[in-house]
Amino acid sequence: MSRPYPRIVTSKRLQAGITHVPVQYKPLQNFRYPIDNSITFERWYMETYLSSDARDRVYLPVQWTALYCNGKFGEDKNVIRTLQQFLDKLDTTKKYYTIVQFDDGILNNIDHLDIKVFAMSGPRIDYPLPLLCTPHKFRFDEKRDIFASFVGRETHPIRTEMIKQLEGKEGYYISTKEHGMKEYCRILARSKYALCPRGYGINSFRVQEAIEFGAIPVYISDKWVWPYNTENFEYGIILKPEENIHEFLQFTDTHMYDTKINHLNTTKHLFTYPGCKKMMLQELAKNESN
Repeated sequence: MSRPYPRIVTSKRLQAGITHVPVQYKPLQNFRYPIDNSITFERWYMETYLSSDARDRVYLPVQWTALYCNGKFGEDKNVIRTLQQFLDKLDTTKKYYTIVQFDDGILNNIDHLDIKVFAMSGPRIDYPLPLLCTPHKFRFDEKRDIFASFVGRETHPIRTEMIKQLEGKEGYYISTKEHGMKEYCRILARSKYALCPRGYGINSFRVQEAIEFGAIPVYISDKWVWPYNTENFEYGIILKPEENIHEFLQFTDTHMYDTKINHLNTTKHLFTYPGCKKMMLQELAKNESN
């Protein structure tokens, strides 16, 4: 299968606006999640970086998520220690920025650096990004005969409570059983609403996946990542776990469904790798004096 976002082959010379990072701190991730995610956004951004992308802040292309995931999901102390040695030697007179997807954010100490963290999750998020993966390869022409759906594991109490609240209700497809990727995507394509409860991390790939297949994302959490620093979630629905999900969806379906679909269609480009990169570069340009 060809890459949805092809790599750009650039000169091996160090480009303007990017920090040299030794290859051991830029590994490929040993597993894919989702399983058809051909390249993470962190790596795609690094591989598509051009000198014209340079801003006042210098890009630090450490592949945090791959390092941590390959290192026992952050539990390999040797990985943390050796990376810290590299970080401690960085020029502290420079201003940096970096990208991290890892659920727990950057585990290393970066307090000595003037660095802006573009993050999809974690305790430190200087500029929040949506949790992104490459587009799924499937396309469907389906009737939206499912009112709302969720296919996934019970990895957080919020998911358990959501399932308890909705399981067995007419029009809902709720399942914790394993589905193939094609069937999972088909269910999204058949759904008017896609339930996106947080799991271990506070963000969810399901928001992007719902938008990709034209379902309105319903982000259920006790904490939220507001993509691009906007609390305007007009393309979806934000709910606290204690709220009545069914009643809220019924109200939305009656009064706001068409409006939300229109917003979804006009903002879906922001949930792609190129759209996210554009927003990042705009943010960096806007804040070049900071």
